[in-house]
Amino acid sequence: MTDYDKLKHLGFSQYEITCYLTLAARHPINGSQLSSISGMARSRVYDVLRNMVRKGLVLDIGGGLYVPLPPDE
Repeated sequence: MTDYDKLKHLGFSQYEITCYLTLAARHPINGSQLSSISGMARSRVYDVLRNMVRKGLVLDIGGGLYVPLPPDE
């Protein structure tokens, strides 16, 4: 099972998977960098990051930087 499949199985949306895998590979990064690396629209990235912070999947470490947290299994 791929990382994508594992995250999908845990209930991540396609956008959340893209953000999470990009963060896992290149953290800490800000939303603009995440947008450039992932190819997602910047406005969409910030919406997804806000939702992921609320869900406890991503941590805002200050200065506009984000890091992934381990998903619950």
